[in-house]
Amino acid sequence: MAVEKARIAALATDDLAALDRLMADDATYTHSNSVLDNKQAFLESIRSGRLKYVSLDHADQQVRLYGETAILNGTSKVLVLVEGKENRVALRFTLTYVFKDGRWQMAAWQSTRLP
Repeated sequence: MAVEKARIAALATDDLAALDRLMADDATYTHSNSVLDNKQAFLESIRSGRLKYVSLDHADQQVRLYGETAILNGTSKVLVLVEGKENRVALRFTLTYVFKDGRWQMAAWQSTRLP
C-alpha cells in the first residue's frame, strides 16, 4: 500500500524519475478506454503533457499477496487532464506489483469505468 501511495503521489506531481523506478520495465497500463500503453508510452504521455493526473482517490482496496506478487483491487475517482481537457472518471481497477531487484514494481494496471 505504501508503494501505491508513492505511485499516486508521483503521478500527481509528474515525477517521472519516481514513476520510472516504481514501474517494471515491461509494465503494461490498460486505460479505462481500453488503450494499452507500455511503460515507455505511458511515461511519454505524461512527459509530453498529453496526460496530467491531478488526483487519484482509491477506495475499497484489497491486497492479496502471492509470494513476490501482490494484486491490488479497488475503486478510484480519478481527475486527469487529457490534452488539457478535464476528465473525471470513476474506475474499478486491478493492479499487479512484483517484488523484483529488491523493490516492489508495478507490472500491470487494468481499469474499467464504473457507471
